[in-house]
Amino acid sequence: SVIITAKYNGYTATASVTVRGPATLTLGWTSQTVTKGKVLSNAAIYSPNDGTSAKDVTITATWTTSNAAVATVAGGSITAQGSGTAILTATYNGLSASCVITVTGGETPPANTYVANMAVSTEWLTGSTYKLKLTLTFSDGTKIEDVPYTWSITYAQSPNISTGQSGEGPLLFTGGGSTYTMAVTVTTTAAYKDSNGNSRKFTTGTSFSHNVNWTP
Repeated sequence: SVIITAKYNGYTATASVTVRGPATLTLGWTSQTVTKGKVLSNAAIYSPNDGTSAKDVTITATWTTSNAAVATVAGGSITAQGSGTAILTATYNGLSASCVITVTGGETPPANTYVANMAVSTEWLTGSTYKLKLTLTFSDGTKIEDVPYTWSITYAQSPNISTGQSGEGPLLFTGGGSTYTMAVTVTTTAAYKDSNGNSRKFTTGTSFSHNVNWTP
């Protein structure tokens, strides 16, 4: 708020002007990893920024999914349908807000097999958003994709990811059209068998360039 004053020929007039920010729509969370069949919810909050209070518009907002085979949504209630990644979007009063859901199939490794290869690749989601995707290949050729993992950044040339950051997957990052390098350590969160039959979590650390798939 500001007071604007005009003076002319000994007279003075003032006016009060209040400038408010644009209305916003935000979601309760922006990223989740769940197993197939899980039902969860997200909230949509509309802030008009006109001096009135923000309100919950979860039910009245229009919700859409980028991939109904992965996740469906209605009134903020989300059902994980199958393995993969989907973008869920809420729209209200001309504004939109999105979240990313990654669904793992809850698959179990085939009996009497072991992990033969662990591969990590970049996957484009939407706009300029990318994700690291972990895939395990077993000795009989079976693949389990979108395996849950934890991650840590040991080096980042990206402007939107800092060295030393860590978390539970999926790791999402924004690409700006340029090429940069990140060094990431990825560790599976579930235990799988190695070639000796021992149950253990697998870890790999490597560098990769933005928009380039990589396999450790």
